[in-house]
Amino acid sequence: MIAKARRRKGWPQRDLAAMIDKSESWVSQVERDVIPVNSLETLRRISDAVGVPLPELLAAAPPSGQPPTSVRRRPASARVGGNLGPEEADDPVRRRKLLAAAAVVFATPVATASPAQAAGTLAPLEDLLLYGTAPVPEEVDVSPAGVAASVKASRQHFRAARYDTLARTLPGQIARARAVKPAEVSATAVADLYNIAARLCIKLGEDGLVAITSDRTLNSARRAGTP
Repeated sequence: MIAKARRRKGWPQRDLAAMIDKSESWVSQVERDVIPVNSLETLRRISDAVGVPLPELLAAAPPSGQPPTSVRRRPASARVGGNLGPEEADDPVRRRKLLAAAAVVFATPVATASPAQAAGTLAPLEDLLLYGTAPVPEEVDVSPAGVAASVKASRQHFRAARYDTLARTLPGQIARARAVKPAEVSATAVADLYNIAARLCIKLGEDGLVAITSDRTLNSARRAGTP
């Protein structure tokens, strides 16, 4: 919810981080459900900055005692380092106190909605779109035939609704397509993959990323001579 509201305003994560006096890394981890927000005052600042009512932010919290979606899915080594401050640490006691205090503030029970799974699912793709980097998978065929096969496989993942797999593999496949020669073949494959990425974002309701991936699709198609 925070990520969508931020993108609607056209802000990068660093702008929101500056407005709420946090690091860009902290904002990124909060938006991907890697860490919780354990301070009601911090939530108020986020609410004021992005224009989402505080009750809506609280209603989007995972049920008490249940870790965020991305934390459940990722291995422990990939979660959060041990150098986080008190605000960024996942303390269940503090979280329960925060939710209890919020319930008193609004005089209504805090509704518990399922976390936005799309935010965690699309994190690798969002990192590619926002930061422009993704590793080329090791021991892969960086050739026109190999890239064509990867485009075909990505389409098959989409048709079979294997969205988690597709979101994980697309950034590497796009990086792979960028490395292939000649340039026209590369641009065509990149356009095809971004087209699939745009359709994936539509399926998962990530409107902000739909606009970005659609734009990347068109730009790549223009470079290929097939806008």
